[in-house]
Amino acid sequence: MKTGHWTNEEITYLQDNYVKYGSVKVAKFLNRNKRAVGCMATYLGLRRGWGNSRYRKYSVNINIFKEWTKKSAYLVGLILTDGNVTERELSIVSKDIELLEKAREAMSSEHPISPVTNQDMFRLRIGNKSMIADLKVIGITERKSKTVTLPKVPDNLFFDFLRGYLDGDGMLIHKPNKALVLKLSTGSPYILDDISKTITRLLEIDYHRPKTQTQKRRETFSTWYELTYCGLSASKICVAMYEHSDNLFLSRKYEAFTNYVNRPKNFGLRNNGNATKYHQASVG
Repeated sequence: MKTGHWTNEEITYLQDNYVKYGSVKVAKFLNRNKRAVGCMATYLGLRRGWGNSRYRKYSVNINIFKEWTKKSAYLVGLILTDGNVTERELSIVSKDIELLEKAREAMSSEHPISPVTNQDMFRLRIGNKSMIADLKVIGITERKSKTVTLPKVPDNLFFDFLRGYLDGDGMLIHKPNKALVLKLSTGSPYILDDISKTITRLLEIDYHRPKTQTQKRRETFSTWYELTYCGLSASKICVAMYEHSDNLFLSRKYEAFTNYVNRPKNFGLRNNGNATKYHQASVG
């Protein structure tokens, strides 16, 4: 009976047949121990289901985080803000079901989106140890909210990452006769400073220092950090984020930017004309 390293051919056979035939038949064909087959199936995120359809599994692109792409960069930004990683599971929680649907599509996932009990929120949960391991290599770990730093995102994909971060824990605000405001928030004192320095380096925008915010809740104070850009700076960042976004964004935040770009001209905003010139026809 075989032991040790699994070949690519064995893994492919397992992925193609485990859900249909189960560990006993697959183990017999591969000449491996039943328990070893079950452990490898769990590692690959293969699931056997119940009900009228005897077997069930949720497919997902388990290689999505093995290399940096536009999709994986966006998802990393989203997971850093709205996601949670454990030893066995990745979950993303949001009040915007559209955001979870787009994240699920980006990962080629069939996993269900479920309402969170007693909250006006929805959750996407994916159990796959291979994906979890890849996220840990990137720097996303358990209990990350207070210590997370900026991952080593390639420069050409940084604004895809930033768009995911914005959709998870940021705001785009445009009110009539007001400048566009972009805000990013976090519980970590480290990541926003790195983001600000990267934006300065890539777009030649003046460095913005993150500010500490505190608020009393019941008997304790909560502390978080905010990075804010306004007007021309916010517009330049938005163009970089949305210019080649392939529709991978939260619509309501993108609309705040397009409403700003298409606002009535010459109503007195400083740099009104300059802000508009950075908008490209290819945005979106």
